[in-house]
Amino acid sequence: MAEITKKTAVTKPLNQEPINDLANVESDFKKLDARSQYYYLRKLKPFKRAVKFVSLSHQKQKDLLAFRKQNRSQKSKPKTDFNEENIFEVRNFNLWYNNGDKQALFDINFDIKKNKVTALIGPSGCGKSTFLRNLNRMHDLDNSIITEGDIWFNGENINSKKYSLMELRTKVGMVFQKPTPFNMSIYDNIAFGPKNHGIKDKNTLDNIVKESLMDAALWEDVKNDLQAPATSLSGGQQQRLCIARSIALKPDVLLMDEPTSALDPIATGKIERLIKKLSDKVTIVIVTHSMAQAQRISDNTVFFLKGKVIEANTTKKIFTRPKTKELRHYLNGDENNDQ
Repeated sequence: MAEITKKTAVTKPLNQEPINDLANVESDFKKLDARSQYYYLRKLKPFKRAVKFVSLSHQKQKDLLAFRKQNRSQKSKPKTDFNEENIFEVRNFNLWYNNGDKQALFDINFDIKKNKVTALIGPSGCGKSTFLRNLNRMHDLDNSIITEGDIWFNGENINSKKYSLMELRTKVGMVFQKPTPFNMSIYDNIAFGPKNHGIKDKNTLDNIVKESLMDAALWEDVKNDLQAPATSLSGGQQQRLCIARSIALKPDVLLMDEPTSALDPIATGKIERLIKKLSDKVTIVIVTHSMAQAQRISDNTVFFLKGKVIEANTTKKIFTRPKTKELRHYLNGDENNDQ
């Protein structure tokens, strides 16, 4: 199996260095390059943004507008060198919380293989869940978050006009740490997405519900009680229901944020077997704190620390031949690594 490797950062237009301290550029704003000014202005409210812009020299304004145009143009074009073995390619991705006050992700560069299970590991607060939520733009719900860089999905930038948010989240589904069944019947939970996408035929919906529940290994448990409230199911059954609800829309990718952390060992085992089964049809990216789980179910593993990708490789090599001291410390349970 080909290993996944961290990619070296490509040259960025108008500036070569990442913006490491977006919160502290106020006094030096006029001295910044166009790229840094662009991302700083994004954190401001419209009136203050306009005041800052007109305070620049004519040449600085031209440079800033040129960078904005170039930045938007780059996101609208397909990635010509996209590797067909990948489903995601992440390049120079950075993220700040609180309008730029705190940087959480730093120059993330790696690929996610198609129809494989990729595990994201690392200590609590290292950025793995923050990163996961960017793959289907869940962080768009928070206007105080600023991102920079590119995430390419099947050769298209996820921020391009190629994908609306609904289309992207249909293709890239999400299963959260805690089961989130809707307050409706088991049947209606599964049929909810297809109905919203215009499918009204009863026979078609019946087939989608049955197929999705079978794929999620839940059909035999609920086939005689599809009108029962989804909330009446056990925790493990609810999580499998949420997986069934996601795959009802035939996604290309399923994102899972610690999906078994609240489940008992038996329910966890069922979810893990389901993940391995689904990976024949769907790419799965899972955040987990369980090293044993990552070894059991994943093909590739990415190790995060302090908002950075330290190492990315096949799962076997990550756990048997770690290359970095940070990963060795983490696997050994040493306290040398801070989050």
